[in-house]
Amino acid sequence: MNPMLFIAAFLTFAASALALDDTKLITGANHNGVTETGAGVDIGILEPGKRPSGAGLGARLKSMYDFYGVTPSANNPPDASGAANADHMTLVSEVVGSSNATYTGVARGANIWTGAITGVGNPTNVAERDGDHAIHDNMFNSFRAAVDYMYTPIGGPQPSGQEYKIHDRIALFNNSWGAIFEQDDNGDNRFARFVDHYARTRDVLFLGAAGNDATNPAERINWPWDAFNGITVGMLDQNGDATYTDRRRTSQYWLDPDNGTNPDVRGKPDIVAPGGQVGDGTLNMNGTSFATPHVTGAAALLVEQGLTLGDPNNANHNTIKAILLNSARKRHMWGTTPQEIAKTSTTPVRDFQGDGTNPRTDQQRSDHDYLNGKSLRTNLSDFSAPKTAEWTPSQWTQGNNIFSTFNPLDDEQGTGALDVKRALFQHAAGEQHSTSSNLAASAPVDIKGWDRNALSSTTQDLYWGLNDLLPAGAFLTATLAFDRIVNEMNAGGGTLGIVDTGDTYSYPTGISYNTLPDLDLRFYFQGELFAISQSVTDNVEHLHIPLPADGEINDYVINAHWVNGPAGDTRFSIAWWTSVPEPSSFVLALVAVAGIVRVARQRSRM
Repeated sequence: MNPMLFIAAFLTFAASALALDDTKLITGANHNGVTETGAGVDIGILEPGKRPSGAGLGARLKSMYDFYGVTPSANNPPDASGAANADHMTLVSEVVGSSNATYTGVARGANIWTGAITGVGNPTNVAERDGDHAIHDNMFNSFRAAVDYMYTPIGGPQPSGQEYKIHDRIALFNNSWGAIFEQDDNGDNRFARFVDHYARTRDVLFLGAAGNDATNPAERINWPWDAFNGITVGMLDQNGDATYTDRRRTSQYWLDPDNGTNPDVRGKPDIVAPGGQVGDGTLNMNGTSFATPHVTGAAALLVEQGLTLGDPNNANHNTIKAILLNSARKRHMWGTTPQEIAKTSTTPVRDFQGDGTNPRTDQQRSDHDYLNGKSLRTNLSDFSAPKTAEWTPSQWTQGNNIFSTFNPLDDEQGTGALDVKRALFQHAAGEQHSTSSNLAASAPVDIKGWDRNALSSTTQDLYWGLNDLLPAGAFLTATLAFDRIVNEMNAGGGTLGIVDTGDTYSYPTGISYNTLPDLDLRFYFQGELFAISQSVTDNVEHLHIPLPADGEINDYVINAHWVNGPAGDTRFSIAWWTSVPEPSSFVLALVAVAGIVRVARQRSRM
């Protein structure tokens, strides 16, 4: 069976100008001139293609493993270095790490390890078309074998011709593949369950492409990138002037449980990045396949800065996720979805509710310009209103001076567009640990920072008080990330704790896929709640909102609140950023540098 069918929907060719160089710019992913290179960071590129050409990668293109037909616990996957070049894997790898002077990847010093995984064609005649169907057994085993083999360090003397079997721990995986023409089931499939289990128990960060097929209303983001514990990436395209501001229609935005038979419950993707008109001087392609490696490369830079992966005691996969999502840019994103209502029309193109009165938010008229208006939407039933003025998620309410959302990710762009420099500034602000469970005695922290912490039924609240003067209208952004809990069950045999052919993945007693640990993200001003992200169907909480009044030191407080969850600690990561006011990226860079200098001076006096 042709393995490329498995990624066919992720790949289209473009005849327009080559643009990998453009994605470096501030109007792209903004990684031009960063001093970090990802040097020494190991990245796994998993693809149904055999091997990249190596252009722009040189000696940093390491072993090329072939997992076609390989089952978990296999000790000797074949070497794919002699196989034919795969254009798709080549360009994905170059976006991650090419050191070409013109077509430069995001992490130009990272080591690239590739794994060719078994693909599968479109099972159009199969009644149950989700990731649990037997038609996907070979794909499931090949994928798990690749992840576990590459995660497990292998070293020491090797037989002649087998030197390629030496590698360090690989805990950062780019996945520009996924099912095509298959309905999502909101992470309730064995591929997504495996991803979530492995991410949590091994501290692995999976980056997955959202997909490109939005032509059928029944088709959304397809498994396995409807998983919870990784990062799902959508696509931005150029809008004609080399700026990546078009929110591409082929990035899908909402997930339905149980193959679309119930209402939308969770927003995806988590973030968007340049994916249109991406090229290396020879290849030129479009798709979320090429947006995803931009985010993977950014993650590698954070690993280089010290957020190492692969140690379950750290859970840095959530810290990197929180930092990348929180530093995302929200300005000037345009919608190009053909299902979107024209600005002069009030008639929905699609009606998911079936009554002709309740179009989805991606069918409402778009103002085409985030953060450029003067007032928030105030009437959720007014579908003719612009989606945003200041950036807001798609489903929210505002009453009693409290902004509240149960779906914190925007259905057009998740948390916004990847900005590599902003992510590095966010991380450089430093870990600022809260030990305060008392609102009145909040832990003082800088206006930018991040933390790794835990909540439980015993410690239900932690507080971070912003230790600076803040004017009304400044934007406070915070992102809280934690794990869905999935356990290895071994119902079909095998050894617990080992990835093998007998593994199954399910939920702890009393926990189902849509009853996650429940944590809320809250903002307080002078002891009064004014904003809350309180999803019960996602493991990301996110707020981005202008401050309602001038504030003294510690007037503004960020709170992570435990609502419910399994026994013991629920570990989480949080990142926050306050910009005064929300400026251009250039001004943001100056503000961020000033903040870093201030923190350094404060620490030098300690």
